[in-house]
Amino acid sequence: MTFPKKISVLVLAIALSACSATDKPGNFDPDNKLNITLPSAWSEIPTSGDNQGHQSLGELVDFALQHNQQLKQQAYALAADKLNISVAQSELWPQITAGLTSQRRKSDNGTFSNESGLSFDIAYEIDLWGKLSAAEKNATLSYLAAEQAFIQAKQTLAAEVIKSYLEIIQAKQLLHLYENRREAAKNNLLIVERGHRLGLNEALDVYLTRNEYTSEQSRVATQESVVITATRTFERLMGQYPSGLVNFSREIPMWLEEIRQVIPSDLIAQKPSIQSAWLSLLASDANLAFSHKQRFPSLNISASIGQSAPKVENLLDASSLAWSVLGGITAPVFNAGRLKANEDIARLQLRQAEQAYVAEIYDAFTAVENALTLDASTKKTLTTALEAEFNAIEAETLSFEQYQKGLVSYATVLVSQQRSLEAQSSVIQLKTQLASNRIELMLALGGNQLPLTADAKLKPQR
Repeated sequence: MTFPKKISVLVLAIALSACSATDKPGNFDPDNKLNITLPSAWSEIPTSGDNQGHQSLGELVDFALQHNQQLKQQAYALAADKLNISVAQSELWPQITAGLTSQRRKSDNGTFSNESGLSFDIAYEIDLWGKLSAAEKNATLSYLAAEQAFIQAKQTLAAEVIKSYLEIIQAKQLLHLYENRREAAKNNLLIVERGHRLGLNEALDVYLTRNEYTSEQSRVATQESVVITATRTFERLMGQYPSGLVNFSREIPMWLEEIRQVIPSDLIAQKPSIQSAWLSLLASDANLAFSHKQRFPSLNISASIGQSAPKVENLLDASSLAWSVLGGITAPVFNAGRLKANEDIARLQLRQAEQAYVAEIYDAFTAVENALTLDASTKKTLTTALEAEFNAIEAETLSFEQYQKGLVSYATVLVSQQRSLEAQSSVIQLKTQLASNRIELMLALGGNQLPLTADAKLKPQR
């Protein structure tokens, strides 16, 4: 019987293909693999720009989902978890290996001999107790749990992008408010100084007005850094270099329509983090089954076919093959309690997963309840704050007019200005809080209502 040449060629081809992978370990070239853009110098305080300001909210979220480095890491980890299923499934199939050996030996009498061998070995474990199936089930459920966790991570990133977007707009609105107050303080200073030169005002009023003007200048400078810091936070969420150059409008977007609420049972069915905890619980149960069945006997079958010859080229011309078949049962007898301890560990991990699932459900309910409560209270607070803002602005205007007429002191003007500033700042912050809380509520309700597509447009609150 002549040994087929195609088999030997196949053995060599397999060996060579394993050594010629595209991504060779130990030869990583960061210049070719990573696309990192670095600036030539550190960023200065940005002026005005329109980077991404024209995009819809959905487009910004889509960009972040594609470029955020932390989310990409989770995507690669999820892909690795999926490959673990193939690893577990491979244990259910026979394992076939091919070997080609060659050796030269010197005997005691000084003679030399050569021997070469070619073999194919097959090993197979019969899944008698369902142990290997339990391992496959564990790998599959673990991947599905990781997949739901990845979906939750995407929703969380989308919420963070939107809330960071709101922080930028809030910071810009406050900056615009402080800039207007700086200009008002500058105009007041000119009026007070003119009155002092005419003998209408005291020198104390001039110093108080100058102090107010310098305070407003300092407030503007501080707020400019707040805008840049908030912008850089947003850029990092987008997976970009933190240049601080993103520019948006000054209108805080509000979702004016009522949020579609779901009942608690629907929340359990659709929230990814709850689904992930449930699948992790099932994976822990499968892992316990695997650990328990590890203590059972294993039924293994192996077979080998091959031949040997003094020279490698003679392997193809040999007239006979050697083969063997072996079947056996192996059972653990003594392992110092290792298998029992592994089973006990798996059982405790199952109990831990049970409590984690229950805790995740109640945490989800708590997040929804808190978001609903905060939404209602913030809307009431905003209503009163808008009224207080109107009154404070009117009082500020009247106090300065009365000061010019000599009816009140400049201290009264300063108090009214401070109250007006606090009222206007409070309205801006409450609008941002209300919009951010709506995002938190959408996330708590399962994330299905988050604007994750490019057609999600902003609705500014007037």
